[in-house]
Amino acid sequence: MNVFKGMVIAAGIMSLFIYSCNKQTTAVIAESNVLTEEETVKRIVIEDAWENSTTDGAYEINSAEVVDNVLRLSVTYGGGCEEHDFELVGASAFAESYPVQAKLAIQYDDNGDECRSLLSRDLRFDLTPLQHLYASQYGIDTGTILFRLGGFDKFIRYDF
Repeated sequence: MNVFKGMVIAAGIMSLFIYSCNKQTTAVIAESNVLTEEETVKRIVIEDAWENSTTDGAYEINSAEVVDNVLRLSVTYGGGCEEHDFELVGASAFAESYPVQAKLAIQYDDNGDECRSLLSRDLRFDLTPLQHLYASQYGIDTGTILFRLGGFDKFIRYDF
């Protein structure tokens, strides 16, 4: 009987040890997958009817490039007391040229931030929905789109 009782206690201790190890491993994995706000990739929003917003000096786009279906923007803006929201919006129709062109705009909300610190931020936007829109309209999976982004004075080339 004592042998059986000892085996049950040993099995219980081993179960607790294994369970606690698995939980700790899971936590470490979860921590390693956490993205900072600058590294988070948001999806572009495609809309049928939208207005191209102007920045009105609220933020400035310093640089823009496309890498692996992701539009990378570097922006500066004033604030520091509230969270600022940036969304990328694109029209659902292309301007017919070669290559085709797409209008994009940043929808920006400073959430009433009245602070005046000059902040910099890197934004990332997944362009895959625009690639799928292109494929559905032109029947091919590869192509080139030139972006005209409101508040940025150069075309941005997207090859896929």
